[in-house]
Order: sequence, then structure tokens, then C-alpha cells
Amino acid sequence: MPEGKVVIVGDGAIGKTFLLTSLLQEDGVENDWDCATYQPTAAENLSAEWTYTDAEGVLHDFNMEIWDTAGQEALKSLRSMAYPDTDIFMIGYDMTRKNTLENIVSHDLNDLKEYKYPEQDDDFDDVATSWVAELVQHCESDFHIILVGTKADYWEELNASGTPEQKAELTTWQQGYDVARAINAKAYIQTSAKTYQGILEGDDEIQGGPADTQVNPDGVWLKSMICELRAQSLANKEVPVVKKVEKAAPAKPPTPAAKPADTPAAKPADTPAAKPADTPAAKPADTPAAKPQETAKPPAKPADKSDKPDGGCCTLL
Repeated sequence: MPEGKVVIVGDGAIGKTFLLTSLLQEDGVENDWDCATYQPTAAENLSAEWTYTDAEGVLHDFNMEIWDTAGQEALKSLRSMAYPDTDIFMIGYDMTRKNTLENIVSHDLNDLKEYKYPEQDDDFDDVATSWVAELVQHCESDFHIILVGTKADYWEELNASGTPEQKAELTTWQQGYDVARAINAKAYIQTSAKTYQGILEGDDEIQGGPADTQVNPDGVWLKSMICELRAQSLANKEVPVVKKVEKAAPAKPPTPAAKPADTPAAKPADTPAAKPADTPAAKPADTPAAKPQETAKPPAKPADKSDKPDGGCCTLL
């Protein structure tokens, strides 16, 4: 069974141990959310046997060695003993405390374009440093980085109803994303150990929470990302630096082929085809039809003057 080594680092009191408890869910081990006393972890070696199916449907079985470490400066020499031969570093920060994100790079979060990824240095100053510089200095093996934001549920609570001072300390998603890109992280996931957001997908045997969809709209979980990075490394595949996936626009329905107009194709007019006009066909005019012209009367005969005195002709006797 392939093995892998994972180490979580970050400032003290950011919730690293609670995160691992929710991730591993060992029998008899639970987070005590009512305990207000912080107890720093020196270094603890945990293990997990995980089964993972990659995007191509190939099944992988991993025996993962997972290290919890202390964030306190005084314990630096002790935790650095866990760094050699690490395959994946989870660098955590508290989303409600901006300085815990700044300490990852020891650089102005608003000017990360000027940030330079550290290199191993024999004159390395082990007192004033960043988390990334510490890892590079004490781990010579090739490793992947996952940037992990913790306390996402508390961040939402403070963002909704916190004091102005508390809100001023909240990190933004963009700040975390910019740091992830600057340190060449292969994934950036915001999580909550309390709600299991972004940690793992639940089933009938384990408790899980919703995926983190800030980078990829399809959602990612910390557990599956660890397994994916390990599988990629074993296959000697190059893994790109995390990059936000833009949500695809809804597909437009195909344009239908040209159809006749919405009105029915040319039909005979709504009125019956060529019928005699509604009025009767041409009839003789209402006035009587032209009659034969009255014939001229015979010219007047000469008046018969025979019965008139002196009007007749002379009769020969």
C-alpha cells in the first residue's frame, strides 16, 4: 500500500489539532468545543488508511502518516524534526486573525506581487522567518502545499455580528487566494472543524460537511485533495498551482432551424376564395334598362283645309 507523509503547520491556537480530529475521526477522540483552555501540541504522529477513487475511476489505497505540530516559537526546533521527507504540508491560518495569514509569508498582504519564494540558505535566520521559509529550510524533499483556512463558521459569525475591531481582523477570501498563489500552493481550502465544511464528504460511517466551492464551483474537500496530490506525485505528474475555476455560463439552447413564420404558412385568405361578391353580380341598373328609342312620329300631314272656307282646291266642273 503506497505511503505518504502529511504535516500540518501554522501559528498557535489556529485550530490545527481540532482540524485533524475532524479529518481523522478516530474512535474515542472528539473535539471538546466547551473547553476554553488552549493546550499547545508539541508534535504528534497520527495515521490513516484512506481509499480514494481518482477522476479516471482508478482506485487508490493510501497509508497516510499525519503529523500535528506546535506553532509556538519556543517549540520550533522540536517541530522541525517532523519536516524531513514530507510529501504534503498543510499550512493553516485562522480566518478571523489576519496576522496568522501574514506570518505565512512575512509580507504585506496588499503587495504580494513583490513577494519572492524563499530558497534554502546556509545563513538562514531561524528567529525571524515565515512559515514557508521554515519549511523550505528544513525539508529538502519535493513537497506540495495546501493552504488551509480554519474557523470558517466563526468567521461567518463575526462577519455578520462582530464588533468593528473584530471585523477589522477578518481575512478575505482574496487575501488567502493571493497568498496561496504566492507560495505555489496546489490547493486552497477554507474549512470548519465544527461543521466539517471543506474537510471531508460524509457517508453512513463518518460525519462530513459541505464542500468548499470558493475555488472550484464543483467543490473540494481537504481529504480528497490530499489523496489526489499523493496520487499525482506517485504517477510523476506535474500539479499546477491552484487557480480559481470560473463557473461555466449556462448553456444556451440551440437555435432552431429556420421555420415558417409563426402565422400559418400561406393559406387561402380567411374569407372564402374567389366567390361572387357579397352583392349580387352586376344586374341591370335599378332604372329600367335602356328601351329602344322612341321612333320619330310621321311628319305632320298638311292640314286638311277642305272643310275650311276657301281652303280647298278648285274642282273642275
